[in-house]
Amino acid sequence: MGKSSKDKRDAYYRLAKEQNWRARSAFKLIQIDEQFDLFSYQEPSQCTRVVDLCAAPGSWSQVLSRVLIKGESFGRRAWVEKMSTLHGQDYSESVENGVSQLRVDDEDELPPTLLSPRENVKIVAIDLQPMAPLEGITQLKADITHPSTVPLLLKAIDPAFDETNAQHRVDLVICDGAPDVTGLHDLDIYIQAQLLHSALALATKVLRPGGKFVAKIFRGKNVDLIYAQLKTVFERVHVAKPRASRASSIEAFVVCEGFTPIDGWTPSIGQSMHGPEPRQLSNEQARRVREHDGITEVVLDQDEVNPTRWIAPFIACGDLSAWDSDATYKLPAGHVSLPPVQPPTAPPNGDTSFLLTFSPAAYPLPEDLKPGNGVFTVLIDPCLDTPLVFMGPWLPRSQRVTPSAIQDLSEIEEPDVVIVSQNGPDHCHKDTLLQLRPEGKTAIVAEPDAAKAIRSWKHFDPNRVHSMAKYNAKTKFGNAFRVRIPPRSANGDAGELSVSFIPARKNVTGHHNAFGIVYVAPTHTKTVAAVPTIDLPKKTKHFHMPINPAPPVPISFPVTDKAQFMRPVSVEIRRRTLRVQSRKPAVPSDRASLSNISSMAGVAPTVTPARPRAISVMYAPNGVPYRDLLPYIRTHLLQRGALPLTLLLHSFDQAKLPWYLGGNITTGAPGGINIARSLMARCWLSAHDEIRGHQHGASAKYLRVQRVEADEIRKQLWEGDDGECLRRSGWVCDVRKMDVGKALTLGQARDLLAGMEGDRQSQLLRACLRSFGLASPARQRAYQLARRTVTTDAASSHVEKEDVPADDEAPFPVKLSDESFETYELDPPPYTLETTKKELKQMYYDMVAVRRMEMAADRLYKEKKIRGFCHLSTGQEAVAVGIEHALTKQDAVITSYRCHGFAMMRGGAVKSIIGELLGRREGIAYGKGGSMHMFAPGFYGGNGIVGAQVPVGAGIAFAHQYTGSKTATVVLYGDGASNQGQVFEAFNMAKLWNLPVLFGCENNKYGMGTSAARSSALTEYYKRGQYIPGLKINAMDVLAVKAAVQYGRQYTAVDDKGPLVLEYVTYRYGGHSMSDPGTTYRTREEIQRMRSTNDPIAGLKQKILDWEVCTEDELKAIDKKARDAVDVEVKEAEAMTIPDATPKILFEDIYVRGSEPDFVRGRTPDETYYYKE
Repeated sequence: MGKSSKDKRDAYYRLAKEQNWRARSAFKLIQIDEQFDLFSYQEPSQCTRVVDLCAAPGSWSQVLSRVLIKGESFGRRAWVEKMSTLHGQDYSESVENGVSQLRVDDEDELPPTLLSPRENVKIVAIDLQPMAPLEGITQLKADITHPSTVPLLLKAIDPAFDETNAQHRVDLVICDGAPDVTGLHDLDIYIQAQLLHSALALATKVLRPGGKFVAKIFRGKNVDLIYAQLKTVFERVHVAKPRASRASSIEAFVVCEGFTPIDGWTPSIGQSMHGPEPRQLSNEQARRVREHDGITEVVLDQDEVNPTRWIAPFIACGDLSAWDSDATYKLPAGHVSLPPVQPPTAPPNGDTSFLLTFSPAAYPLPEDLKPGNGVFTVLIDPCLDTPLVFMGPWLPRSQRVTPSAIQDLSEIEEPDVVIVSQNGPDHCHKDTLLQLRPEGKTAIVAEPDAAKAIRSWKHFDPNRVHSMAKYNAKTKFGNAFRVRIPPRSANGDAGELSVSFIPARKNVTGHHNAFGIVYVAPTHTKTVAAVPTIDLPKKTKHFHMPINPAPPVPISFPVTDKAQFMRPVSVEIRRRTLRVQSRKPAVPSDRASLSNISSMAGVAPTVTPARPRAISVMYAPNGVPYRDLLPYIRTHLLQRGALPLTLLLHSFDQAKLPWYLGGNITTGAPGGINIARSLMARCWLSAHDEIRGHQHGASAKYLRVQRVEADEIRKQLWEGDDGECLRRSGWVCDVRKMDVGKALTLGQARDLLAGMEGDRQSQLLRACLRSFGLASPARQRAYQLARRTVTTDAASSHVEKEDVPADDEAPFPVKLSDESFETYELDPPPYTLETTKKELKQMYYDMVAVRRMEMAADRLYKEKKIRGFCHLSTGQEAVAVGIEHALTKQDAVITSYRCHGFAMMRGGAVKSIIGELLGRREGIAYGKGGSMHMFAPGFYGGNGIVGAQVPVGAGIAFAHQYTGSKTATVVLYGDGASNQGQVFEAFNMAKLWNLPVLFGCENNKYGMGTSAARSSALTEYYKRGQYIPGLKINAMDVLAVKAAVQYGRQYTAVDDKGPLVLEYVTYRYGGHSMSDPGTTYRTREEIQRMRSTNDPIAGLKQKILDWEVCTEDELKAIDKKARDAVDVEVKEAEAMTIPDATPKILFEDIYVRGSEPDFVRGRTPDETYYYKE
């Protein structure tokens, strides 16, 4: 079977082909050896007998053959040996003295690698699969779980082996085996753990004391148990993730050193650790080998295979019996979850050099958190102690007067990444960059001209110098440089650091560009951290308000003090696509606000309850127009949840030359203020503003510099209506000029309950706006900026409390959020909805009852009382309830197989629905329809065929039109069915005849296990009708659903304007069906974020309490009543009699009741079937 295009694009796959390796996994073993010296190069005699378990196709055995038998070197070691030979140094001396001093000007001068073959090498490769021969490798076709494999292995290593002689045991056991993955991580981890324990059991039988063991693992929730077990027999246990291992893979490798058998236990080949003794083989059998072409192969007859499995007494990792795909695991005792911190921001010089240290924990680092555990350093434009600063050949030269904080880069820890923003000597300083070790870990990310210059020095490996392409939002990652940061523990999630290059469109001088940096912290657990909350007094209707981590730091604090900055929680904000012709945009295109940016992108930030918000840095020392940053902001920053901006590195001072000499050199305060305001930067540090000495050059006399201090910047930030509203809304931007070598710590707040401040915050904002009015477009824009903390999607409506009547049945107006709808070729529904207190309570009751019923079905399925398919709608309750409250009983509803809630809302009893799921005769479809086929008066199913209900619904609408009943038909389908041809056929027919039908796509983001973005070229499903107007609805808000459907019914059935296409944007918490865990194609953090910030029931509950529709105790009583009623009917359904398995059931419900013949017609007129007792 050929390789996929993904494999062919892989660098290691191509290298394996070029270097004649059997598989790319060879590089994993080479890189593990580089890190842990597996092959004992200093003492070659300590590694001559090696066993390769699960060896096929033989890439690891190939490495063993070429390294131990032929004496070749690979990777970094080979490079160091070549350099040592070239400079006349001994290899060991070069290592001791530091290879950073080794340089070569021409790679063609490098001598070939010297071969160092070892003596008395014996390598045995074991696998059940056949493998092509390798020179010097003894192949053994055997099962590593059979005890008879052990004596054959030792005999293959040494035919004269005797159990009493322990001098020729194995030095190293390696295992790269893995099962065929299923895609279910928990199951794969479990199976891999069993394979690991089998390999370990064999290794303990054959390893010499002090030997080494390397094996592949799949890191999962219980991986710590594996580490603990390994430490019982090994002195040191390490976990390695070689570079050749794909970042998306959960694989890693355990490297165990210093084998030490347990006291009182001596490994014995004749006495197994567990189970019966293995069969004893005669010496004749053990010595039966074949030798040809210098290849030795041991043959094991089938009758010699012992069928008894040999299992070492280790505990198996993982237990699927209690597997809960939606579980949220608690933190282990003594562990806490910390927000990410970026410590410190320390400029090595006073101009443009900065050292950024990103860490997932507080700074200074605790003892157990050192570099490599989530800590990542970025050095920007290093330039140390150059007397003259050259910005360009035609620009002035200036004298540097402030000495650098460090004199050499060796005074700081080796950075992970170095960013070079320009090719000028003050940014791309050769003498400083050459202080980095050529073989070090540092990756150099540079502007294209700078990268070309750095490569020309021939100091660094060209593969470590990355030339940055311009950020392109149309590519998958925008041409960003991305580095995966390993998780802090096996239970955690990996982090990422991305660097993007954004040059200005008009960049004649080459100085106006920006580098965007985003750091997503790795985690040590997937659990949800505790949220700091405060209980407000009883008279306040908002129960839990997130507490900001610390009050804002006064601007007057010294720069050496550590600062924590407030920022309000933010949520996903959706836009309205309605554009009234007479309305002009309140915000210029080049000054879009943060809320507008959020709406333009159309994606949800990646903040989850388990992972803190990303840290974002914008480095633009000479400035860049804000409009040129917009593509990067709208896509990259927003997709990673990196807004508002954490840190802005931008000049304060404005430097100008005449236009014919280049114009603006640094844009200074005006450009920085625009960026800081628009992105709500939390901190702004001065860059490229060092006070310099005498200016040299012909253009020096034309240079004009306007110096601006930090205090003046702060004042300008708050000027005008925009600044005033931003300040009142809680935005804090700390503006500073940092001294050379000083440090500043920035913390990013965790957004666990984003937007839960609810209506109270909105009221405060409106009170702020009323104090100065909304007359000007600028103030309207400021209001939209302030609305960035608007409530969750599930709780975004508003009611003035004085409008709420005392009478339960008296109507009152509800003002819906302006984010509730988006329209296509259609006027929007009214943003005011009439409702009553009684209806709100009933909506809450209905949604609680639907969820309770679905949870009961979930339990019964797991108890194996429900068989077959079972599709639950947990999380989507607002769709069924909102639609029903907008319709009459004469209207019709038809949907797909996720239909339980609709059947209940159309009048079906809970016990009849649960009885149907259980296959009882009292079920809503007599126990024959199951989960997917349910019917009730006015409800035409539950349909199992994907998309088939859409043309059927159009037919029902045609019947309504034909009879003139003035009723509407609601047709629902999923985002997965939206691409079906029959859906578009129904659209065409419905528009052709102007049928009174409301087509509705329940967009829960995933069609089965495929995200909408991966399956649909156009994910705005409400625009799919083309010639049919469309309406997109925030379907996590039950009131928005009711308002939209009520408007649609009037449009189609009453006003006879024809069909509409509605898109209900919702989310299901579970999988596609009960057989789908729902976490293989999305993360638990995503699900938990939706539960905590967008739950429709929690949203309506918040409204009811905020609007004083009822008290908290009354609401609890409603909740209990709904749950109890469902529980009673579920018990009745469980008590229903299981029907007899009789074929008579097959003859029922084919013809209209009362007119059934005593036979069933077949495919032809003469084909009939009779039921006989």
